[in-house]
Amino acid sequence: MKKTPSALKWLAERRVRTARDLAQNLRFLQRVQHEIKTLELGVESFFPNSSRH
Repeated sequence: MKKTPSALKWLAERRVRTARDLAQNLRFLQRVQHEIKTLELGVESFFPNSSRH
């Protein structure tokens, strides 16, 4: 790829989009992990003597 101003602009925009997408995916992963932990705690409250780990 030639380092023309338009190519550099495209790369910079692509980097911004990628960073935004990664941040959004990280937030989604954190929400899912929180939901899993909440569900695990709910299951443990029904079966307090079971060890699943």
